[in-house]
Amino acid sequence: MTKPAPLLTADPRLPAFIADHALTLAHRMRRQVGGDADWSAHLRLGRAQDFPMDRDFAYCSADPATGRIEIVLAPRIVAEAATARGRDRISGLLRHEFAHGLLLLAGLDHSERDADRVAADVFGLPVWYDADDVQTVNPKAPGARRPRPAYLPA
Repeated sequence: MTKPAPLLTADPRLPAFIADHALTLAHRMRRQVGGDADWSAHLRLGRAQDFPMDRDFAYCSADPATGRIEIVLAPRIVAEAATARGRDRISGLLRHEFAHGLLLLAGLDHSERDADRVAADVFGLPVWYDADDVQTVNPKAPGARRPRPAYLPA
């Protein structure tokens, strides 16, 4: 009998907080979408040059054929993991990117606001945007607002 793939694998260069939090979110997502859902996720640290814009902090891809979600984090957001603001942002980003993963696995065309709605449904908390237009879970972050500002890419 083969051992099932782990629900989440994480790049060992990521701080423990990020890997642990992503695993907690993955378990919560699995419970919400069905305990026998056949998907797995990989979280990795990207290269700085892959995040050229000021508010590029993460991206997601998913392969419906394999059920694999990959979330890539920018080094500059990973560097914020030691701060409360950074942890709130990372949590918001991970929730948002996991939602993209679910939508991509389902083969659904979707918007950034759709990903935020799915994240709120799956994880039970809305995604907010802080004064720098970065996702956060902290409704008291400076400039916190929702839904996603209309001037951001759809």
